[in-house]
Amino acid sequence: MATGRKRDVIKRYGKNPQDSEAVMAAMFNIVGTGILLIDSDTQAILEINKTAAAVIGRGRESVIGKVCHSFVCPAEAGKCPVKDLGQTLDNSEYKIICADGRQRDVLRTVAPLIIKGRPCYLESFIDITERIQSEEALRQSESKFRFLANNTHDILWTLDLNLHTTYVSPSIKSALGFTPDERMKQDVTQQLTPESLALAQEMLVQELEYEQSGQADLNRVIIIESEYYHKDGSTLWFENSITSIRDEQGILTGLQGVSRNIMERKQMEQKLKDMATHDYLTGLPNRVLLEDRFTMAAALAQRNKDRLAVMSLDLDKYKAINDTLGHTAGDLVLKIVSKRLTNIIRASDTIARVGGDEFILVMQETNQMKDTTVIAQKILDSFKELLAIDGHDVDLSTSIGIAIYPEDGLDMETLIRKSDAAMYYSKGHGRNQFKLFSDGDVSIGADHKSD
Repeated sequence: MATGRKRDVIKRYGKNPQDSEAVMAAMFNIVGTGILLIDSDTQAILEINKTAAAVIGRGRESVIGKVCHSFVCPAEAGKCPVKDLGQTLDNSEYKIICADGRQRDVLRTVAPLIIKGRPCYLESFIDITERIQSEEALRQSESKFRFLANNTHDILWTLDLNLHTTYVSPSIKSALGFTPDERMKQDVTQQLTPESLALAQEMLVQELEYEQSGQADLNRVIIIESEYYHKDGSTLWFENSITSIRDEQGILTGLQGVSRNIMERKQMEQKLKDMATHDYLTGLPNRVLLEDRFTMAAALAQRNKDRLAVMSLDLDKYKAINDTLGHTAGDLVLKIVSKRLTNIIRASDTIARVGGDEFILVMQETNQMKDTTVIAQKILDSFKELLAIDGHDVDLSTSIGIAIYPEDGLDMETLIRKSDAAMYYSKGHGRNQFKLFSDGDVSIGADHKSD
């Protein structure tokens, strides 16, 4: 007795074999897989479904009876992979020739079967052209990326949200001396100087807060300058252009960026900064930087109830050197003198060149007057050693005037005016000596300077 399910099937489709064939024919044309029935002896196409005909781009009538390799698996006669070469085709990639002459990639399966005593091949295929094109586009994209990563001087990298390197381009070797494998094993503290690491961490915190605000800009680019350690122990500056890495749901999962060496730019910026605050010839601070240093020193002295000393120095008979040996020799004298003065003063003091052969020294923490006079005498003693200039032994000395903060003045202009007056007194009373403004006998007025 037929079961309930069997009765339903018989009731729906009937017992007539013709009804079953109609069902099979309908299924044959509905499925999204291309299907062909091929005579195994003649290789003529006996039947083709609508999907296969659509891929080929021909109507059923124009295909039936044609040799299969005219459309499927283009091959020369006598080289059929299944019949002539004895191959088994099971999900194998092949080509189909379309009506317009183009070829499409398919994943093809061929199975032998007997239909009404006639040996045939049932061939089915799935069009994978778009997948192949996508894979090729991906391969080309990866190839271009590898080319750029391997040949650019910039460093390409990716980080997770713990600032751990997940990828770095081979260019890191020439840029910073590390191999990619070495970089991947490094902690971020081994990559960045403390100051740059703090900025990077601050940037990440801001980015996460921005992300949580719900207003994140997926195309946002962050520019940040960082100082990296080189493998040889030196440091180099790079400009980083950073964008976000997101998953399919748009959630931030990491950062990616490009780092470009900006050492030349940094050096130029520093050079311009130095030119604005330092003497071009000697490298000593100029008056601009001297005023800045004095302001800070005076504030500190006032807070700690300390004194400052301001010394004015002027070289004796310097004009004669320029007149006899020339200005090049005169410039060399200034460089040598500047170096000697720098070696005498303390790290907390500032020596500046403020004129041709004029220098100003600001000394901090001079509560004991003896501290000031000891330094002044060391400066005078340093000139006892002759200067070797272009084969000539040059005998040079200096005259020094000293003013004290806060007794002689509270601002730099006043203190320099008084230390200049004391210096003119020294120069006018024999040179090669120092004079304190507070010692008396010093008047402020006409310029008493005599070379």
